[in-house]
Amino acid sequence: MSGWNSLYLISPDADAVAARLRNLLIEHHYSLYNPFGLMPVKPYKQTVRLFVAPVRGQWVRVVGEPDAALLSELAETWPLVWLSLSGQDAGIQTLAEGGAVDPERFPGVDVSALAGAFYDAPLAIVDKPTPALPLDALPPEVQALAIKVDPKRANKMFEQLSGTLLKRAGGDAAAARMLIEQQDAPDWDGVGGARLRAAAQAFGLPEDWRSPDFVSVRDAYQAGARRKRKPDASLFPGDAEALAAVGDALDYLPVFGGQDT
Repeated sequence: MSGWNSLYLISPDADAVAARLRNLLIEHHYSLYNPFGLMPVKPYKQTVRLFVAPVRGQWVRVVGEPDAALLSELAETWPLVWLSLSGQDAGIQTLAEGGAVDPERFPGVDVSALAGAFYDAPLAIVDKPTPALPLDALPPEVQALAIKVDPKRANKMFEQLSGTLLKRAGGDAAAARMLIEQQDAPDWDGVGGARLRAAAQAFGLPEDWRSPDFVSVRDAYQAGARRKRKPDASLFPGDAEALAAVGDALDYLPVFGGQDT
C-alpha cells in the first residue's frame, strides 16, 4: 500500500463505525481476520485493511484503502468524505444518504474554501524530478554509481540491489518491488497534496487529518499488541520507534477482511 487513503465520517461513535464496516465486509463475502494474533493468517487474493481512529470532534477517521463497493451502504448511516493521494493524483469523493453527493451539498462544507480543492490550489513543485529508484534503498556502492553506471558491473550491481531490497522487505518479493517502483507514493508537496489540504479546510477536518498513515498505525498496533500480550518481552527492532510515532495505536480499531476470489 504505497498510496494514501482515508475516510472521514460525521459520527460520534468509532465503535459503531467499526462494527458497521465489519458487517459490510461479511455481507460482501469477505472473511474477517486478525493479522495481529499469534496464529498465522491465510493468504487472500484480495484484502481490505483498515483502522478506525478514535473520534475527533465530529469526525471518525478510517485509515486505509476501502472497498469502494461498500461506501454507499456505509453512507446510509453517516455522511463521509473519501480522500486519496497517489503520486500527485488526488481523489475527493463525498457520499451521504446512501449515494454520491456534490461536495457543495456536503453537511457543513465551506463552499468558498472548497473551490481550492478543485480549481485554485497552488501548483507546488509540479516539475519536481522523480528518481527511477529510491536512493536510500540502494547499497552504498550502487548509490555511488547511480548517475554513471559501468555496464560491465550492471548485473552484479542489480543482484546486490535485489538482495538488499528483499532484506528490507522481510523476504517479501512484492514489497521489494514496491520499494523500487514508489510511483504511487503520495507527493504531499505537489498539486495533489495542495488540493487535499484545501479539501480538508473546506470540510473542517481536524488539524492532524492526514496523520498517522496506515503503515505507521499498523506497525505501532502490532508492537503494542505484542507488548500487551507479554509486557516483559523484549521489543523487536523498530518497535520503540513505532510506538513513539503512534502512542495511542491500541485505541484504533482494526477492520481486516479477505476474499479468495
